Amino acid sequence: MKINKLSKLIIVILLTFLALTIGTFVYHQTAIATDDFQFENKMSFALLNKAVKANVITQNNEIPVSVYIGDAKQNTPTKMKAGVIDSTTVPVIEHAVFEGAYVEFKDGKETPIHYANTYMENDVSYTYYAYSTTPETGVLLPEGAYIKLQYQAAYNISYSVQDTNGKELSKGMSQDDLGGYFVTPSTKCIVGQTLEVHFICQTKAGSGGKDYRLKRLYVTDGKNQTDISYNLDDAGHYVPSSDITVVAVVEPVAQYRMHVVNPFGEHHGYICWKGYSGTYNPSTNTIDDIDGDASLTNEAGLSIHAKAVIKDTKSASTIATVKDKDGKEHYIEYEGDDGTHDLLYTNQNQFCSYTKQELTDESGNVVKKAKDIATTSASPGGTFYFVMYSQKGTNWQFDRLAINGIALDAQYDGKVHDTKLDHGMVAHFKFDRYEDYQNYSVNYDLHLEKDREDSNSLLKRNKRLKFECWVTNASRDINVDFDCNAVNSESLTLTKAVGVKRIVADSYDEDHDNNKWWDSLYNGEPYYRKKDLFKWEEVNQDGKRSPDHQYIYGDASEDGTLPRTLFDETVRSDGYTSNQWHTQFEAPGEVGTERHLYFDVLPGYDIKTAKVYVTGADYTSDYKPVAKPISKMYMSYNNTYHDKQKAIKSFAQAMNDGYTNFIKYYSVNQPHRNIQIEISPYKFDAVYDLNGGTLNGKESYIDDKKYSIEDGSNHILMPTATPVKKGYVFAGWKMIPTNSDPTIQKDESIKRILMPNETYTVDTTTYNYGRDTEKQEITYQLYNPTTDKEDNITKTLYDDKDNGDDHYTFEAQWVDSKHIPAGKGIYNIVMYKEIHEGDYPAKASDDYTTLTRDGITKYYQKISDHDYLGTTSQTIIGIPPEAESGYVLNKTDSVLKIENFPTKGKTLKYYYDFNGTQNLTIKNSVGGNMGDDQRDFHIKVTLKDESGNSVNGNVDVEGSNASIWGEAPSTGNQATGTMSFTNGEAHITLKANQYIVFKNIQPGTYSVEETKDTLYVTQYQLNQETKQDTAIENKTINRNDSPIVTIYNVRDMPETGIIDSHKPMIVFVLGLLSLLLCGCLLWIRKKRHS
Repeated sequence: MKINKLSKLIIVILLTFLALTIGTFVYHQTAIATDDFQFENKMSFALLNKAVKANVITQNNEIPVSVYIGDAKQNTPTKMKAGVIDSTTVPVIEHAVFEGAYVEFKDGKETPIHYANTYMENDVSYTYYAYSTTPETGVLLPEGAYIKLQYQAAYNISYSVQDTNGKELSKGMSQDDLGGYFVTPSTKCIVGQTLEVHFICQTKAGSGGKDYRLKRLYVTDGKNQTDISYNLDDAGHYVPSSDITVVAVVEPVAQYRMHVVNPFGEHHGYICWKGYSGTYNPSTNTIDDIDGDASLTNEAGLSIHAKAVIKDTKSASTIATVKDKDGKEHYIEYEGDDGTHDLLYTNQNQFCSYTKQELTDESGNVVKKAKDIATTSASPGGTFYFVMYSQKGTNWQFDRLAINGIALDAQYDGKVHDTKLDHGMVAHFKFDRYEDYQNYSVNYDLHLEKDREDSNSLLKRNKRLKFECWVTNASRDINVDFDCNAVNSESLTLTKAVGVKRIVADSYDEDHDNNKWWDSLYNGEPYYRKKDLFKWEEVNQDGKRSPDHQYIYGDASEDGTLPRTLFDETVRSDGYTSNQWHTQFEAPGEVGTERHLYFDVLPGYDIKTAKVYVTGADYTSDYKPVAKPISKMYMSYNNTYHDKQKAIKSFAQAMNDGYTNFIKYYSVNQPHRNIQIEISPYKFDAVYDLNGGTLNGKESYIDDKKYSIEDGSNHILMPTATPVKKGYVFAGWKMIPTNSDPTIQKDESIKRILMPNETYTVDTTTYNYGRDTEKQEITYQLYNPTTDKEDNITKTLYDDKDNGDDHYTFEAQWVDSKHIPAGKGIYNIVMYKEIHEGDYPAKASDDYTTLTRDGITKYYQKISDHDYLGTTSQTIIGIPPEAESGYVLNKTDSVLKIENFPTKGKTLKYYYDFNGTQNLTIKNSVGGNMGDDQRDFHIKVTLKDESGNSVNGNVDVEGSNASIWGEAPSTGNQATGTMSFTNGEAHITLKANQYIVFKNIQPGTYSVEETKDTLYVTQYQLNQETKQDTAIENKTINRNDSPIVTIYNVRDMPETGIIDSHKPMIVFVLGLLSLLLCGCLLWIRKKRHS
């Protein structure tokens, strides 16, 4: 019985041993076959935890915060990740937009911050904050204060581009999206604010894709749809009241179309095209002359080939809205004989059968080939062509001609004049009857039905002027806006006014003695623009047309106010103008007589950049238009009319009305002209005056950026680093205005003090401080109705210098360290860097600081020494700059905290230790199905310094086993010690998976070569580069390099068939013996039972 139990026990033990031996054998064979064994340095959990507690490393620190949406405090979140605080790092809150971070104190005051973090002391966590994103020190959060994250409630905004069937083509968030894209789409809109929407249609016809046009722009909350009105540039706005999706409905473009702006209005002329040109008659509720049979006295116009139908309800086919005398609205559609609507767009293949044989541009290049039929539509990339005729009966010219809101260069010299439109299109204009017009001879066109009916005796009375226009590179619909005026009047129309706040024309008079002067301002309403950028509106409060206006601001957009007539006078039958003594401006042959406009620029816009275009002006002569400060006009007239100043009434009135600039242009025998004005914002420099100090070791600091009132360039960021000055403490940057106006210079409230990394904002007020100006005194005479005399009035202006240097000066402010303001204290930051042998030559004793710890003395060189002002009640937390490569902050010896510093001498000290830098690691990997991990591989290592000299002496080493280099002390499987180099060489032996690290070696070169072993295939790998068959020779090791050389020895087949290592075979034989013994025991047991 006992033997039976014993035999069973022996069998179990033997089977277990057998399993272990088989597993060991298989594992060994697998391990030695691994060709690219990876070595990893792993930090133990205990070591990691110790580093965290010692504040050596920061691991996902979080700071406590209070979140507010508006004035309402939120329950969550209560924490955020430590570090920089901005919109990318704060918690994302649904239906809210981050506005800023603040420290809220117990007394209710708050200060904006941009950084917060925590630190541990005696197992207690403390929070500190800073005023910049890259601070050098922080302030301990005082008791009772908290960090406040301020948000504003907002609606979520999404976007979609759809076809006319409601199928989504794309989200429209990038320029490559199908159908088009939204420009800078906002995904959130603060409650109560306006969402600006601007859509750009896809135009890819030229590259084989499709062009799309916008058909509809609307928003939806998932239930209801609300249309957004949009302008010619496909831009509009909307005030959300919930989460919405902005939807742009587009359709592919086969043909772009031409439209006439306000086709039912009075234009005093006609565009020759197939379509409506009749007049709506509200008394009969019909459109007169739709069949082309009007009498000669009826100025209805050309015949129409599509029936205009008036409807009482609006539909998708509605193309215009009119009102009857009672104010009731009616809707006009076009209906064709085949029952289809909108013939105006679907059947315009020619203009009254008019054809043009050839069109050329100013260079003589053919634009449109012979006998091409003129059309009112164009394929993407194609050409629109149309002809315009003035109203018959007299000589008429355009006083307004614009395409898509851009005024054309309409000159009447028989030449082709080009105007660049939006989206790459170009408009070409030509007056086609120049010679006949000048000679008042016959000028009519037989393609016009009315002219064909006229007899020769009526030709002069029914004279029309003919104008040709064609638009190339069609990339969107064109909208033609025009009006003609008789040549016995003069008008000036403002068609573009970028940067203009208000503008008014003067009146040109002639007295009884035929002495000419500029008499008062034109008695029409001046043009006015809102103070808000890109918003335009003028409202005459009393509704009267007089020079004395008051203005109120509204929400009208720019598109509703231009073009604007600045002057319009008509000659009466008695030879005088409608305003009694005003004479005709542009008499035949009159050229070179001055005309004037007075205007103000919008805040932040620079008069020196003004560009003025007036139709017909000669920009190559002395008669080109100019725009200057009004003081320049005064100086000119003062020299010319010094004894007749009282005659310059318009100048005096403009001065009295506060206008600051003027435009001078000249007559060119062209009575109806357009003017365009474009002014750019000021471009300011930021100049820093260190006031005797230095910044980053330099005596000057240069900011090469340009700043303006425009978003994206209106924030001037103060330097992150802090200036230093011996014996003084930096107290901030003081903004010193450039403007010489003493009112500005004496106003101390505008001279802000800014700390490092704070921003100065250029806006519609502060721009004035950066202007480089000069004083101008102007004396003029203004009529006083009380005394019936002219009073002398003197005004002082501060105009921009002609070659002025517009800039802001930020002057460093210093406090003498001996005279500290009450409640303030000085603390000091000193930064030290350990002197490492080889980095620096020998220093005199007073050039470095010694620090001894654990019997080891280190030498430190002072890198910087800054004094700072602080409040004595604050606790200052040091935030050391990131260590440069090869160094590490010594937190043990550094002083990182100052509490209550009422006197000078409190110092934060940052010690940076040399970090060993250059290490050379050599690893050995043995692989192949027959590789022996007990085999010694002999390796030669060669080191030379940067001068090529061989390294001699001991080098610190560590490795995986002490036996590999002799007598080095060992701790377990790890070993540290030194290895001796002679004539630059050292020899080591490594087994499989062993490594050695040569530590803190000098920069220079190294070589690694293994003694050839014919049984193994040897390859070398440097870092992660490709393996090579040759040894590593003369590789450079630079400062802070730590190269890793891995040697791979692979043996797949033994040459003799005998395995060099007997361990696997021994294990296998023992396994066989164990199996045999088990069999014998079983046989004995069976024998006994039998």
